Amino acid sequence: MSQVMWYYQRQQDRAGPVTETEIAELIGQGVINSSTLVWREGMGDWQEVRHTDLYRYLPAKPGTGQSMLSNRSFIGNIREYLGSEHDMPRKLKLWFAIFMISLSSSLVLIVLGVVSWVPEIVANMFSLLILYHLWKVIPEEKRYTSPLVTVLLLIVPLFNLVWNFFCYYAGAGKVNQELELRNIKDFKVNTIMVLGHCILEIVLLLVGMLVYLVMLDPEHFNFATPEQLSMVLMSVYFLDVLCRIYIMRYFVIGIVKMREN
Repeated sequence: MSQVMWYYQRQQDRAGPVTETEIAELIGQGVINSSTLVWREGMGDWQEVRHTDLYRYLPAKPGTGQSMLSNRSFIGNIREYLGSEHDMPRKLKLWFAIFMISLSSSLVLIVLGVVSWVPEIVANMFSLLILYHLWKVIPEEKRYTSPLVTVLLLIVPLFNLVWNFFCYYAGAGKVNQELELRNIKDFKVNTIMVLGHCILEIVLLLVGMLVYLVMLDPEHFNFATPEQLSMVLMSVYFLDVLCRIYIMRYFVIGIVKMREN
């Protein structure tokens, strides 16, 4: 495994590459501080040291015995946790577990006849978080938009049905390209399953509209009963849940492998 090399800003110039050990020494010497901009391969933009996993090398504030991170506001800590590169593999596994449990709970509740949007909303939040970090490891010159814009467009009603193909399917393709460029041969994202998820999302909307139309005007839309269409809707949703779980698992593994290489 190749060693991660860092670049840092010194006055008006960019210096590097240097190893993480050398970065730690420069922090100890005062050459680099908490607000120094740093960058390494895999990061989208230059970030301050305190916003990267290098923050652990920063000295504690005098008289507190605590790191700078512990002195931030609650919201600041949340933003740091979600955006920081520190301990990312463990965080990704945790986010995936919450996503899978929430999505599975939503499916179970629907089967039991209980309509609850809370598990689905929680699952969507953590899927967006994983997608954000997926696009973050893709080199900036190979993106069309920033990682944040990419995931935010997924919450736009109807437009997200088209954007799914870009965010999920194109994202999976770019990850596979990067894995190949980095000579990682033991893993590849299943793009067929990703494409299937994008199509199922459209089918879900269409079947849902049919259920509504049949219930609204059963005399004109008499080709099927609401119960029959509801069964079709449940079957499609079940398939989509399985696809989403496997896709997010693929994405988490892909992110970790790209960050480790």
